[in-house]
Amino acid sequence: MVDPAALADVAREVDVYDAAVHTGNEALDTILTEKSLVCQREGITLTCVADGSALDFMAPADIYALFGNAWTTPSRPLAGRVGGRFPW
Repeated sequence: MVDPAALADVAREVDVYDAAVHTGNEALDTILTEKSLVCQREGITLTCVADGSALDFMAPADIYALFGNAWTTPSRPLAGRVGGRFPW
C-alpha cells in the first residue's frame, strides 16, 4: 500500500515543477514562477506567454522592481477573494 503522505509530497513537488516559468530571462522566470506558485495556492490559473530574452538589456534588479511592482499593484484585490469569488 502507498503511503498517502508520500503521495501528497510527490503531488506538491509536481505542482512546484508545473509552476516553473521559462521565458529566457532568469530574473523574469524567478518572479513569474513565484507568482505562479502563489496563484496555484489560491486556486487561480495563471497563463504566461513572455519572451524574457527581450529584456536582456535590463539589469536583473530593474526587472525585479518593474515586474514585482507591476504584479503587486493589480493583484491586491485578489487578496480579498472569498471562497473563490470576488467580493465586488
